[in-house]
Amino acid sequence: QGIATGFRCFIPGHKLSDIIDSQITYLKTGKLKKIKPWYKNYNGEVRTYKNENGSEILVTTFGFKWEGETLYLTDAPQNWNREKVINYIDEVLDRKDTWLKDYMDHSSQTFRIELIYKKGERPTEAQIKEVFSKENNETLTLNVITHEGRLKNFPTEEIIKRFCDFRKTHLIRRFKRLAGLEQEKIERNSELIRFIKEKWNEKVVGIKSKSEFEAKLKNSKFVYFEWLASIPVYRMTLEEVRKCEEAIVEAKTKFAEYTGLYKQDTKLTGFMVEELDELKNKWDKA
Repeated sequence: QGIATGFRCFIPGHKLSDIIDSQITYLKTGKLKKIKPWYKNYNGEVRTYKNENGSEILVTTFGFKWEGETLYLTDAPQNWNREKVINYIDEVLDRKDTWLKDYMDHSSQTFRIELIYKKGERPTEAQIKEVFSKENNETLTLNVITHEGRLKNFPTEEIIKRFCDFRKTHLIRRFKRLAGLEQEKIERNSELIRFIKEKWNEKVVGIKSKSEFEAKLKNSKFVYFEWLASIPVYRMTLEEVRKCEEAIVEAKTKFAEYTGLYKQDTKLTGFMVEELDELKNKWDKA
């Protein structure tokens, strides 16, 4: 979010595995799976609701952790810095009407404030929430710039849907291009085999220029005549023919694979799901 961009945008953090699960659900069923905001290692509550104007509001709260009989404040509402938290605790202490007796701030890179409660008044979860009831409320502004260059506001799930659709379109173009490259390999190697078997290296004798050689190859229905005209003589061997035949077999296998991926939606969807599963497994291990 920011002013310098010319528009406001606030998209909260989400768990990668939740995003992946939502994408897989959409790819398999065509239905969108609702996901919730999430922040790594955040122990406070994160929830959303819609206000009377229909705007979606993100709510974050304080977070706490018990270590034996010692209570620690470990998280604050979003956008609360240390100074604001300490001032709030001091205000609670000044009231002298709660279970809180004192505190010790052990914070460094993260919040770790020991909350010392009055003797015999170990607070319940409800009592802790009552004292530390302050929340941060922020309006979600899920603005994105579409590939047409337009500013749009979409729900989180719609963003995931559009990403999946765009990714599928991109992969279709990618596999079409790769299939085309493999087709070219087949054609080039086929022409080189013909070039060698017809002993064109011997026919070059008496030809005055490369352009004349290219013209003769073109008249003989060679498509890649310019490339063939530059092939060195030492490659005109049966070993080269064998290599070309092996290359053709490999290229045909890849051509069939890529063609199947861009022509058959089930295969492409399977490829995308497998890709997402691999990413999720890496995330889970991280």
